[in-house]
Amino acid sequence: MGKLLGIDYGEKRIGIAISDEQQNYVFPGETIENSSSTFKEIKDIVEKENIELIIVGFPVNMKGQESAQSEKTKKFAQAIQDRTKISVKLEDERLTSQLAKRLLKTVPGKKKQKGNIDRQSAVLILESYMEKNRK
Repeated sequence: MGKLLGIDYGEKRIGIAISDEQQNYVFPGETIENSSSTFKEIKDIVEKENIELIIVGFPVNMKGQESAQSEKTKKFAQAIQDRTKISVKLEDERLTSQLAKRLLKTVPGKKKQKGNIDRQSAVLILESYMEKNRK
């Protein structure tokens, strides 16, 4: 086993989460501003953390249908795979942002920062993938 990288892709910000080596726990990472340096930043994280698989949240509607954002996410995931040479899988991310907002309401302090929602969404996406793929 090895570490997994969870990504909540957004047009403005990208939330990051990383699992431990045994894939038992997920830790929030940073929030990356979506810019011209995005792929370099992700590649740096992959190399620094020795990531073996990348999980990108895949937006579909409540009926499971794809949208314009789904297509952008597919292109983003493919670009990450091409640049890092690490396999990328898509994980249904329905309701993760809403759940992340609810979870952060229970945390004291600066809970309304948008980056926190992106990171927490990445955690939920990665936890969902790990739960479905437990051996």
